Amino acid sequence: MRHAVEGLAKRKYLEMFRNRADFVIMFVPSEACLSASFQHDPDLFEFAFQKRVLVVGPVTLFGLLKAVAVGWQQYQMVQNAKQIAEQGKEIYDRLNVFLDHLSKVGKNLEQEVQSYNNSIGSLESRLMPAARKLQELGSFEKQLPSLPSIHHHLREAPLPDLLPGKPEEPPGPSGAERRE
Repeated sequence: MRHAVEGLAKRKYLEMFRNRADFVIMFVPSEACLSASFQHDPDLFEFAFQKRVLVVGPVTLFGLLKAVAVGWQQYQMVQNAKQIAEQGKEIYDRLNVFLDHLSKVGKNLEQEVQSYNNSIGSLESRLMPAARKLQELGSFEKQLPSLPSIHHHLREAPLPDLLPGKPEEPPGPSGAERRE
């Protein structure tokens, strides 16, 4: 057995891998033979361990393979968790940029509505009185149409606390208030 351990250690299997393994596995296909070897040479396990060779029988190999499988599963779960975290960060960053753009669109819309309403106010207070006087003086057959002002309020972004440097604002109007 010691001769087989030394032969495995000399082959330098561990150096063949980029991510080096800790041990080379030496499989003994019979638990009875393995037990007899350890009884005959009580220091065999320690000798093999120092040479970075792990001597195993069928039962030990099964347990070792099961442990390796669990290790791979946990490694895959960690890798998946890292990918999920990276994707989550990317989505969060993209959402942050989108909400910033959407906030700017909302502010611009609000300014445009205000400008429209100011124009309607100017029309009603400045131009329409003069147009009515002209209509009274002349024979205009067609009536001037009236233009409505816009009274809609813009909804708040659903996640204002995600925007950088913006304090959390109270939520937008409720469903009943939005329908008005």
